[in-house]
Amino acid sequence: MNLNRLKNVQFSSRERKVIFWLPIFLIIGFLFFRILNREQYFEFIKEDGPIEYGQFILYLICALISGKISWKFWQLKRKMPALVYLLFTLLFIFVAKEEISWG
Repeated sequence: MNLNRLKNVQFSSRERKVIFWLPIFLIIGFLFFRILNREQYFEFIKEDGPIEYGQFILYLICALISGKISWKFWQLKRKMPALVYLLFTLLFIFVAKEEISWG
């Protein structure tokens, strides 16, 4: 993995629009969902519900990605960034485990 090419990452106009508008549409959608169907909304976001498991999966994916980045830095003999990304990996794992109820 050539880390220098990451400096020149550019998003297309379409990608920038999606990155900007998607969170806004999701927030508005959840607000309408809460207003129109309150019981199902609270069922959807409850403890051990689909939202919580989705967060768990996303945090796990983040841990895997940051772990891979840490490993790549370590192979390039760049110890400080490798340790920083290792810390991120551990934090993402901790948060992912926190999202799941164990008892």
